Amino acid sequence: MRSHAERGNEEDGTCGGSQLGLLDKHNPDATRKSVIRWAWGGGVAGFLAGLGLVLYHSNMPAAAWYIVLPWMTVGGAVTGGAIEWQVPRD
Repeated sequence: MRSHAERGNEEDGTCGGSQLGLLDKHNPDATRKSVIRWAWGGGVAGFLAGLGLVLYHSNMPAAAWYIVLPWMTVGGAVTGGAIEWQVPRD
């Protein structure tokens, strides 16, 4: 008997894939180059959001510069790449 990931979901017509579906490509126009471009854009947006957060909260410790900014940048980059990979253009 095949697993759910192998046979897909017959109700909605999907064709299987990974359990979570994050690595399944849903945007047929997404290429490696476009995903990298979106990741760069998301990383810049995440960095600017983290910079605004650190500057707005002036009572944050100095370590916030070394913790918040890199993680906001990485989170923005991952989110930007995932948006390009997952969300089809309408």
